[in-house]
Amino acid sequence: DDDDDDDDDGDGEKKETKISLKQADKIHIQKEKEKRKKRRQEAARAHKQWLHPQSDMLSLLKAVGAFDHEFHSNPDHISQFCSENFLLEKSMKEIYKLREQLTNICNDMFPEQNISLTTSLPPPSPKQEIFLRQIIMAGLVDQVARLDSSSQDDSNSRRHGRRPYQMLLTNEQVYIHPSSNMATMNPSFVVYNEII
Repeated sequence: DDDDDDDDDGDGEKKETKISLKQADKIHIQKEKEKRKKRRQEAARAHKQWLHPQSDMLSLLKAVGAFDHEFHSNPDHISQFCSENFLLEKSMKEIYKLREQLTNICNDMFPEQNISLTTSLPPPSPKQEIFLRQIIMAGLVDQVARLDSSSQDDSNSRRHGRRPYQMLLTNEQVYIHPSSNMATMNPSFVVYNEII
């Protein structure tokens, strides 16, 4: 009889251990979720400094300009800059290399302009922004979507809290990603660079 009681106690301890491990896992998972949420909030705060009110692509250009400035003024701290500002260093360096290639092509085609990469990339003027938007539109003419006014009251748009857009090439409905600074603006047309 005493042996049976010992087995029951052992099984009980195993169950308690399993329950404790499950609770520890839940606590660990919750802490990880909280860490990820905090990092997303920190990244959003860091990225706000570059937000352009009417264009995610021009927001990216502002971030590239800040990287470019830091790259020229403080190259030894570029990793720290990217980390503090939640920028992917590898991607930013690839953008810089692409800019370098484009600069070389322009210098080959127009040697009298003598375009240099050693100076920081200043923010575009309002007139330059208009030109940049035109360039973006011309380059991504097959990636245009129009606000779909016909489905303004459908349950899908209410559920998302966002208005649907109709892709011009396929008539498929798409939505602006909630992380976009354009998500709440509902412009008549958008030019997108990616569908996820």
